[in-house]
Amino acid sequence: MSSFNFNLSSEVAAKLNNNTALKAGVNKLAEEVQQLFATRLEQLIAGMDAKAIAGGASTTNTASTDTGTASKAAAKSTTPNSTDNNALALASTSSFLAAGQTNAAPAATGTAATGNWQAPWMVGSADAKKYLHNSYAESEAQFDNKPNLKQFMDATGSDFNTASNLLYGVVGSNKEMRNWDAIMKSADPLTAARQATGAMYSANNPAIEARPEHQLNPLGVKARTENLAWEKDGQYERLFLTDSAGNKLTQVPLTAPGILEKMRDFGFDPAQLNGLADQLDSAGVKYKPYQVYAGSDAGVDLRAIANGNARGSMAYDWTVDKNVALKGPGAADALLRNIELAKSLGS
Repeated sequence: MSSFNFNLSSEVAAKLNNNTALKAGVNKLAEEVQQLFATRLEQLIAGMDAKAIAGGASTTNTASTDTGTASKAAAKSTTPNSTDNNALALASTSSFLAAGQTNAAPAATGTAATGNWQAPWMVGSADAKKYLHNSYAESEAQFDNKPNLKQFMDATGSDFNTASNLLYGVVGSNKEMRNWDAIMKSADPLTAARQATGAMYSANNPAIEARPEHQLNPLGVKARTENLAWEKDGQYERLFLTDSAGNKLTQVPLTAPGILEKMRDFGFDPAQLNGLADQLDSAGVKYKPYQVYAGSDAGVDLRAIANGNARGSMAYDWTVDKNVALKGPGAADALLRNIELAKSLGS
């Protein structure tokens, strides 16, 4: 099988050449993606062959079997139906790699009604420091203990997107400080990896430091918690995830699933949204539905998310899309992620 080609722009290539650690990580990720695609494709081919054989055996036991019947039946059974959201989702890259796997998550605790709701990835996070190395030198010495994509997916049942985000995406050009030996030996490596990431970007990380090129603009900050910042840049207002030293990590979409997925990836506590909302209200910043833009349903109720009512935090139900079949496999995949996210939150 021919290998996949990864074409990088000259600007990205130049940045990689100036950062050997990042370049090595990107090259390793590219190799793992190629291997995963090859393995998954072989599994699909083997599965179609098995279906074809089974189909032929079930239709007749005579030598006059139509040799094309079984293969046609197998092909038909794997062809996505335009009205079937699950079939549409299988056409996406993440589903292609993760078919047959599950992404289990611990149940959320508490409810919006009781006022003590806690995000599932935060359950037991109080001692997450145990998933960090004591120094960057120690982390570098133990780098080989970090699992590759396949190892992590096999150990956790997570899909490709989840695994690649947790292993590489949440680190980027920052220093990897997570103790993967401790994470993989835990009872729940998926949750442990998320909690380790949250600890890595907290004051518990001995290697954390302010990086001038990634710092927030103090003149534009409207609200700030340990891991959230609302910044105004000219006419635009944006929500960022940050580490405890004030370095920007990633921009967050102003939607309930967008906020929750990002905070889950980085192991951050949605309860921080209450404090952010208090500061935004004091500053007169509009962020709720129908308030951001006149006549628009844009916006999200940050407190509703923080208190376990994420499904009711927007002007519409983000777990429903009657027109998803008309939008292609990407939309179906996104809808399925939203539904799974809502279920994991107890919504």
